[in-house]
Amino acid sequence: MCWQRESQSGDCYADKSSSLLALSRMVSIPEYVLVQDVADVLAGETPASDRDAWLRRRIEFADRILLDYAKALIPIRSSGLTEHADFPSGL
Repeated sequence: MCWQRESQSGDCYADKSSSLLALSRMVSIPEYVLVQDVADVLAGETPASDRDAWLRRRIEFADRILLDYAKALIPIRSSGLTEHADFPSGL
């Protein structure tokens, strides 16, 4: 199935199995940040409100967890375990 623009000959430039997203393995982490009313927060170097300050702390916390997940996955990626011909996209 072609999900990106096709060439004039009808060939796909990229299908799902060859895309970078498909070749990446997604890992769900327990932290995420959704920012509502973004125009009111994160605008300057210093927090503009208590909510802004809390949100900045929350983002820093989630960032630290994301970085630790990335560090923890290095040995798994380097082991070659995820490079399996039958499951190239992890799906």
